[in-house]
Amino acid sequence: MRVGRALVIVVLLLIAAAPASAHAALTVTVDPPSRPQEPGSDTYVVGTRTPTFHIQASDVPAGSEVRCQVDDPPDGPCGTQDPQCPVQQCWTFTPSFASDGDGHQLSVAVQDQTTFDDSDFTGLNFNIDSTPPDTKLVGLAGPNYPLEFPYSTRRVAFDFGRADDDSYDSTFQCAITGPGVSAPASWAKCQPEQVQPPKLALTAKYLFWVRAIDFLGRPDPTPISYLFSPTPCHLKVVSPPHKLRAIAQHGLKLRMTCVNAVPFETTLLLNNAQTVKLGLPSSVLGVLDGDAPSGSKTFTLRTYKGLPKKLFRQKKLFVGLTTNTIGAGPKLVELKLHR
Repeated sequence: MRVGRALVIVVLLLIAAAPASAHAALTVTVDPPSRPQEPGSDTYVVGTRTPTFHIQASDVPAGSEVRCQVDDPPDGPCGTQDPQCPVQQCWTFTPSFASDGDGHQLSVAVQDQTTFDDSDFTGLNFNIDSTPPDTKLVGLAGPNYPLEFPYSTRRVAFDFGRADDDSYDSTFQCAITGPGVSAPASWAKCQPEQVQPPKLALTAKYLFWVRAIDFLGRPDPTPISYLFSPTPCHLKVVSPPHKLRAIAQHGLKLRMTCVNAVPFETTLLLNNAQTVKLGLPSSVLGVLDGDAPSGSKTFTLRTYKGLPKKLFRQKKLFVGLTTNTIGAGPKLVELKLHR
């Protein structure tokens, strides 16, 4: 019995002392831009058509070689062997692909060069998406207007999103600068419809910037910029008429000059005191609404049909133009009309 027990102990000691090189250890990593497509996934999304892989092998048996294969056979050497390596052997492997696509696989094996058997095997699945994100502004105060002033004309909010298909989560960065800046000096993380931090001067012009940051951490290389002002438009009466009758017959020509495109509504109003004196049900004589583009455009305001005849018999009429729009409207324009 003692002899049998001694033999068992010797066998166990021999197994424990067997060299670790009987089974190699392999690891494969890939450089950014890359990350697992989902937490815990064994498939990576890689943001370049020339991804760089790093292969480490320890305890490679004598007479064996580390071999790499991308997608289909044959296999081959694993790129360039690194002279500085924390383990037994390291390689840098950079395959090249003609286009983006899914379903790629890097296979790495420790292969006996006599029997061609694999003593260890590992790999990495990956999809290639080399296109950086694209950003767009989204209508907020109407389909064509990406901005609004939620609670003060000194504070602005914008809506924006990805212009391209986004299968993964994106983030965004924003900035507000002066109009003559070619690019922001710094960016801040932001969200759609978030009120931007700077307090704005009412009559100043600004550039709003936004760029998407994709799943791999790549920023949009062509950020969106949008010129705007808290007081976007200036209103001018073209060749002001002196008679209400002329306005009723031909309309009132108005020129809107705007920093950024806005919807607007301009109202021709009679002075409150005269409205009461003449016993009129409303002081509104006519309304014009429309969309003013960035730049200048001339519009024609028409009065309501069937205005009371006593209006046209007054020696003097005090009327004004008020405009409602996104941001602060133009100042009240007063007209003094006579018979």
